[in-house]
Amino acid sequence: MSVRITGLRAIEGNLRKLAAKEKKVRNKALERAAKEVADQLEINTPSGDDHGGTHMKDDVQISKPNEDGHITVGFGKETSWRVHFVEMGTMKQPPQGFIQQTEEQMQSKVLEIIRTELKRGLGL
Repeated sequence: MSVRITGLRAIEGNLRKLAAKEKKVRNKALERAAKEVADQLEINTPSGDDHGGTHMKDDVQISKPNEDGHITVGFGKETSWRVHFVEMGTMKQPPQGFIQQTEEQMQSKVLEIIRTELKRGLGL
């Protein structure tokens, strides 16, 4: 099998084709990347005041990959309803943008983790 690669988009396209064939390898790559994102999100999430409930920082969760190969990193039921107040701000508090910051920090690292895991899992 030969694969001709001419740029970053070609690499991503070819890796997606290979990943579609091997869901187990794909899911392992996604779960590893999601774990890295969750760790960084936990670091970036502000801790806030002690209000007697669960802190967002302690409630970062990862979903299982679905059939389409999507995985979600976010917050649990107990804290998800208030995340947007901190992220986007309110009249009384400025936006903190910690989710957007995490996305920007992790974008290239996630692609690299997925590429590495797919290559390893598919024997390329």
